Amino acid sequence: MIAAWQKKAGRTTTGYLSADSQAALLREAAPALARHDEEQRKLAAAVQPQPAAPMKVATPCEGTYRVEWCRAVYQGFPSGCWNANATISNGVISGGWTSQGSTDRQTFSGSIDAGGDVRVTYNGVGQQTHVNRTFTVYMTGRVEGNVLRIAGRAGPNGRDFSATIQCR
Repeated sequence: MIAAWQKKAGRTTTGYLSADSQAALLREAAPALARHDEEQRKLAAAVQPQPAAPMKVATPCEGTYRVEWCRAVYQGFPSGCWNANATISNGVISGGWTSQGSTDRQTFSGSIDAGGDVRVTYNGVGQQTHVNRTFTVYMTGRVEGNVLRIAGRAGPNGRDFSATIQCR
C-alpha cells in the first residue's frame, strides 16, 4: 500500500516511509481521514445501544430452600440422596455443601429464565467413584408449579444426578 502511494506520488517505491514521506502522506490523507472519522461518529451515534434493564424473573422459587440431591447407581455403587441448601434470587440459583469426612466444597450455580427453564452447573468432588477427583455436571430442568426439578450426567459415561426443590 505504501509502495502504491509512493509510485502515485512520483517517489521512489521502497515500501517504507521516511519522516518526510510520512508527513506528506498524512497531509494528503487528512481530508479522507476526517471524512472517515465523521462517518464513524455518525454510525456510532445512530447505533448507540440503550442500557438493558435488569431482567426480573417471575418465579415462585425466591428464597432459601432445601434441595434434595440424588445420584443414580454407578459402577456398582448404590444410588443415594442427600440434602443441601439453595438460594434463589431474581432467577439466579446457587448453593453448596461439604460432604462428611471431606474438606472439599461441592457447589452449584445457574439460572431460571422467565419461561421456567432451569440450567445449573454442579461442580462436585467424587466420594465413591473416582475418590477426590472433581467432576462437572451440566443439569437442565424446569420450574412447574412450585417444584423445581433438574437432572444431568457427569460426562458421557458418568453418573446421573438429579435435584428437586419444593418451593413455598
